[in-house]
Amino acid sequence: MVTLDTLRLEKKAEIIRLAEMRGCRNVRVFGSVARGESDSQSDVDFLVDLDPGRTISDLGGLLMDLQDVLGPRSMWSPRGDCARGSARGSWRRRLCCEGRSHPASRHPGKR
Repeated sequence: MVTLDTLRLEKKAEIIRLAEMRGCRNVRVFGSVARGESDSQSDVDFLVDLDPGRTISDLGGLLMDLQDVLGPRSMWSPRGDCARGSARGSWRRRLCCEGRSHPASRHPGKR
């Protein structure tokens, strides 16, 4: 089971490295892991900002990279989706309210 402490203490540098390779920054964790309510069935939800010129392929690549590091229960959402809304808007609104900056989004060595 992945916890917030696991992400902070063991996976932070790798998550940041993979995100930067794919043009993603400002990585945030939301959902049950961020709230400290995760269990063995929980996935790890990330919210990211995508650099200009990057595409859904970059996000798909990040998803695959994160699944290699954290296991198959990793998901992401680009922050822009929150503002646009969609047919699945209610979960997106919740995500944007719940998603918060997290120590995993900082570069290693910076505070």
